Amino acid sequence: MNTTVQKARNPFILTALALYFTYFIHAIGVSVLAQYKPELVSAWGEPGNLGLVLQVSGALGLGRLISLPFSGPISDKFGRKISGLIGIVFYVLYFVGVAIFTSMMMAYIFAIIGGIANSFLATCVTPSCLEIFKEKGSVANMFTKFSISIRQLLLPFMIVIVAGMNYTILRFSG
Repeated sequence: MNTTVQKARNPFILTALALYFTYFIHAIGVSVLAQYKPELVSAWGEPGNLGLVLQVSGALGLGRLISLPFSGPISDKFGRKISGLIGIVFYVLYFVGVAIFTSMMMAYIFAIIGGIANSFLATCVTPSCLEIFKEKGSVANMFTKFSISIRQLLLPFMIVIVAGMNYTILRFSG
């Protein structure tokens, strides 16, 4: 009976949750581009030109296409952990770059970097989760999409909470 309980526990559950969290973060990055078009084009010095945000969003896919031929082989040769770490570094660059640069061209370049990040994480997350949940591989793979859906549900609430906190802080400090 004790062996049945031990078999039921998977020591890599926390690892899998951390891996799925990367898809949650990826979805936030994509959603921010979609939801804040006027603010982004204003920050890039191109107010009213909402099509620029669509171009930057498209650069995410371009980055993914650029990196797919080498992200898989790097993951195969050096391991999924290295691939995942490369993806995380590229995601940090993407989020910081899109947030701080004030030109559309730089945002476009950093969106390509975001696509590269997604490609490296895909070569890490999906195979790792399929190994963690060997008997339920299809469910493990579907959970990556579920992570994105959870973000779609929670992001508006997160934005309202942060906006409310900012308002409260401003109200009390001013």
